[in-house]
Amino acid sequence: MRKSDAMKKIEYFEGIDVYDEDNVYHIKIPKQIASQDDLKTIVDWIEKWYQAKKESEREVDVSFVYDTPETNIEIPLDLTTSFKKILVIDDFAASRRVVKMMLINEMKIASESTVFEAHDGKEALDILKSQPDFDLVISDWNMPILNGLELLVEMRRLDPLKDIPFIMLTAEGSISQVKKALKAGVNNYIIKPFKCETLYHKLRQINFI
Repeated sequence: MRKSDAMKKIEYFEGIDVYDEDNVYHIKIPKQIASQDDLKTIVDWIEKWYQAKKESEREVDVSFVYDTPETNIEIPLDLTTSFKKILVIDDFAASRRVVKMMLINEMKIASESTVFEAHDGKEALDILKSQPDFDLVISDWNMPILNGLELLVEMRRLDPLKDIPFIMLTAEGSISQVKKALKAGVNNYIIKPFKCETLYHKLRQINFI
């Protein structure tokens, strides 16, 4: 999709055919959308816009409903439900970015606005306590302040967080480490470095996708 086309589609949504009814944003999809990828671009922009609006205005949570006109493509009524809310935790920003791009660009199970990041276990725990509706946590083991194992232990003892699937990442793969993680309640375990295919299969093993 050309940049000019993308801008036209974004401008279409600025103040046009978007209305709020009982905390539900109804968004009319324009007929000129050419493909499913174009639609996802628009949905991602709308969600970013809403997150910024919510932070600035302290609004309550809302839902999105996408009303589609007659088109030649099949579009879910609410694309946001198909995206997973995922927290990626690593003290190296580059590592977080790699995992994030795997989830968004390669596996396509999340969007920019549904993948959150934290640089250590303490920051992650604060995020999780304030937003306990995450679908998945992917965390490095070795981190300052609160490491991945300590974060996992804390999550499993807190009712709102205890059932969130947890994938542990580590550069070490000793049997003793694996046993510690399994005892603490980890759902799966990945040795770094790894490819997207590895993450995909690990998520399939726990029936996440």
